[in-house]
Amino acid sequence: MDNQELFTVVDFPKFCYRLINYKGTCITDGNNKDVHNNKLAWKTFIENEKGRYEALNQANEDLHIDVQKLDAIDYQFVSPWMTRYDNATNENKVKILQLFVDVMYEKYFQSILVNYNKQHCTIPT
Repeated sequence: MDNQELFTVVDFPKFCYRLINYKGTCITDGNNKDVHNNKLAWKTFIENEKGRYEALNQANEDLHIDVQKLDAIDYQFVSPWMTRYDNATNENKVKILQLFVDVMYEKYFQSILVNYNKQHCTIPT
């Protein structure tokens, strides 16, 4: 499996999981201070994700994930999915997460992380 396939199989669903669990995430700025403003917290969360991917790129020379467009992900689009996921029973959370991965793929994947194959974009079991 090449690095692009590995990203598609493993990390894109994990990225979606981090998005859908955003409300439960402690967001800190560069000075390790909590960010309480919702707009600033979302922006900081996305910037932290960019940094995470840049570190992955550096650690894996063959992995070149361009994440500069991550801030195109609209909080207003993700927010209802967060609520739906939070309110789901434990047995339905996996189904909702998979639906969210599919919707994120359709809405954002090609415009943010181009040239990956949707058939591999499933939650690993």
